[in-house]
Amino acid sequence: MSRRAFSSIPERRSYATTSAAPNIPPGTVRKTKPRQKSAVNEKIISLLEYLESTGYPEAVSSRTLQSPSSQLVMHIFEFIVRLTDPSFGIPSAKAAAEDCFLSTLRTLGYRGTMSKSLISTPGAMHAWPHILSALDWLRAESQAANEAMASQTVFSPHNRQVLSEPPLPKTVLEFFVKALREDPSGNIDPDSYIVKEFTASVEAAFGCSAGQIKSMEAEIKELEAEPTCDHLRAREESLRASIREAEAAASAARDEVDHLLVTMVDAEVRLRLFDFFVMYLWVSLVVW
Repeated sequence: MSRRAFSSIPERRSYATTSAAPNIPPGTVRKTKPRQKSAVNEKIISLLEYLESTGYPEAVSSRTLQSPSSQLVMHIFEFIVRLTDPSFGIPSAKAAAEDCFLSTLRTLGYRGTMSKSLISTPGAMHAWPHILSALDWLRAESQAANEAMASQTVFSPHNRQVLSEPPLPKTVLEFFVKALREDPSGNIDPDSYIVKEFTASVEAAFGCSAGQIKSMEAEIKELEAEPTCDHLRAREESLRASIREAEAAASAARDEVDHLLVTMVDAEVRLRLFDFFVMYLWVSLVVW
């Protein structure tokens, strides 16, 4: 009996010892340690400023971002990603949305702490600092990409336009984008503000307007009705030369539009190849 009792004591001690040890992987406590409150507030302010500057449609404040709902987090995440990829969308189902959130971050190269357990309760005290860090990283990446695109000389001025004005191909592209956003079918009212803005930009680029061309044509007709003389003929030739130049500029603008459409198609193909290359590098890094 004493031998059996003696042998059972270590078993109870061993059982108690193993049950007291928490099942936590090494380093987990350190990785999930919340951020300093000041750092969290700074990220919230930066996120709010960026959402406001990019036209975020919903009302959001620093108070709501102290402990946001899962729906708000997903909506903000989708909005920021769509700034660079308008075709992006998060599924409506909660589990699918969480998977999409996590996979998209990994695809974009986010290396911070993130898991489905954190995404499922984003407003929790232990989870929100990590979710906020991911949103802040995404904001910084999106902002840097937009600044890089704005600094690149993608468009060159037309050889006939005033150099102080924006490049004409860029003006044409912006007109197409605004027109498609206004009406995807392309049926834009000629009196709409989009057409008026485009007309004003083209007139400024070439230093003349349609009204000026019509005025010169009317003046030529008046001169033709008057008795001919040397200075009138010289004036007529000058006006005709101006009209020919304006017509040539309009023809060149149409050629630029056709070239721009071809360039846009080529740029889309290159962008898809670049996305494939980035995905290949990312997969290679993960495998490695």
